[in-house]
Amino acid sequence: MRNNINNDLFNRHKRTLLERLNVYPSDKKYILLDPCAVGEPDDIFSNVAEKCPIPIYYQDMALTRRPYLLEIKDDEAGDSLLDASIRLAISETMRDRSDPSRFRCMCAWLTSSDDINLLSEKLALKSIIKQGDGNETLFRFYDPRIMDLLLEILQPAQFSNGLYRLSGWFWLSRESKLCSYPISVVKTNAPVWYLTKEQKKSLSRSTWINICLDKQFIYPNVYINKLTVSELDGLLSYIDNNYGIDEKDDAITYAHYIMTKSRNIDNHPEIKRLLNEWDKENELLSVLLGNVEQRVWDEMTDY
Repeated sequence: MRNNINNDLFNRHKRTLLERLNVYPSDKKYILLDPCAVGEPDDIFSNVAEKCPIPIYYQDMALTRRPYLLEIKDDEAGDSLLDASIRLAISETMRDRSDPSRFRCMCAWLTSSDDINLLSEKLALKSIIKQGDGNETLFRFYDPRIMDLLLEILQPAQFSNGLYRLSGWFWLSRESKLCSYPISVVKTNAPVWYLTKEQKKSLSRSTWINICLDKQFIYPNVYINKLTVSELDGLLSYIDNNYGIDEKDDAITYAHYIMTKSRNIDNHPEIKRLLNEWDKENELLSVLLGNVEQRVWDEMTDY
């Protein structure tokens, strides 16, 4: 698909991106890639010597599955690297329109006065969310699909917490629009993620969405309803408001069923009755829905 990229679109993105990357001329420029499920996207990225993996230590995550930074240097090699990253980003947004569940390998272009190792350490801290029960959740906040959502719910200072010295964060939206996050340059002592109650709900949904999207990619033959971030967010918000499903495992279970059975499973009278009578304190949603007769799921095409 990369060969079919419109040259006018490429040139426009490169011109605009260069303007934004050079707002602070003394800052270093970086590319953030995540090869998690797709492997190395192109030889031009895999052969760069100064690749810096982001040191995320989560459930023995293999080094090859970690996102990494590449520095864009002011030379011919750096220009070729930038060109390749723009073409990859455009091709992935084009692919998103037909398969929105796919991972985005080309995540962002960053500018920072930090060296590559220090910035990677800050990004690693930002990628882990500590839960109230002491557990940790991997949060691929840097995925452009999630960044689209964070742009709507967070204030600049909230996103910038823990990323002091970052001066620019740019990515392509699903519509292939070059987006930038307003960066707060004020250093604070606030936690990496400091949020209001409502923002915590939205952020929790975005972590659940990330898990759901991962499953869609890993099990493509199981997940028949390919949903976008905004569609998943809307459905998870809907079930919270209508059935009080706001716990991680229950929400992901419900998302699993709407992606494998029908987007409107609660339109079926049997499912609606079960959800309304569900004893949330004493029964897992996975058990409740797991006991539903196959006949009911077979009828989902009528709803």
